Amino acid sequence: MDCAIEDWRLIDPTLDPSLEESWEKFILPIGKRTLSPEMALWYVRSRQSTSDFDRGGGRWTCCARSGSKRARRACSSS
Repeated sequence: MDCAIEDWRLIDPTLDPSLEESWEKFILPIGKRTLSPEMALWYVRSRQSTSDFDRGGGRWTCCARSGSKRARRACSSS
């Protein structure tokens, strides 16, 4: 993953999903991951709850940050 993914996750499958306290905000950090079956399902469902525009905006922000870091490195090494 080149950008962190943030979404709500059911704390435990045995909890009642209709109760707000059964959920927690979860962030899947940047980097290569091997997901458990439960986390893979969460990932797929989190993509269903956001639009391409939402994901694209986050991805654009990550790319912009990455580009600005590269530009600063290039300028400082000149």
